[in-house]
Amino acid sequence: MKKILKRLLALILIIPIGYLLIALLLTYITVNDEVNKEMTEETIYLKSNGIHLDIILPSSCISGLSKDSKYVAVGWGDKDFYLKTPSFKDLTVSIAFKALFLKSETLIHLTTYNKVKNNWVEIAVTKEQLIEISNQINEQFDVTNLSVIKGNYSNDFFYKAKGSYSCFFTCNSWVNSILKKANLKACIWTPFSFRVMELYQK
Repeated sequence: MKKILKRLLALILIIPIGYLLIALLLTYITVNDEVNKEMTEETIYLKSNGIHLDIILPSSCISGLSKDSKYVAVGWGDKDFYLKTPSFKDLTVSIAFKALFLKSETLIHLTTYNKVKNNWVEIAVTKEQLIEISNQINEQFDVTNLSVIKGNYSNDFFYKAKGSYSCFFTCNSWVNSILKKANLKACIWTPFSFRVMELYQK
């Protein structure tokens, strides 16, 4: 019985350690070269709160969005995590477990701005790359339900999204995947935010 318990404990420890090691390895393997600055005509941005990444575009890139603002920060994530954890102190084990390991609903989070913030990281892109990024994001809205869920502030709101959050496809994996598909420098795969930001910090 003791041997079985020891093996079970070892397995419980090996899985998260293995996940972390593989995640860090793939995080530091990058794909795509830097874009030739002479070819770039547009600008997008990244921002992070240390855990969660948003990609920031001109507001005109998001279909149906009011043009009262100049920029929109776009994030994707688990519905319960977004709506039930206004701060990280509100995060519970059940919400985290469901988001990481069970199929769950997701939301797109939009936050509008009228000027560039100091903590945003700039990315120069071509017109074609901006169109590709815009198309990818617009395709993530669940068009069967476009009702708006109001956020905690006057400039943020949520829409029902496609896909399911998991430990293999996080909010940061989502942003990284968009950059990668647009032929911009990205990690081969990452669940983290820090390395994606590092790739574009000057």
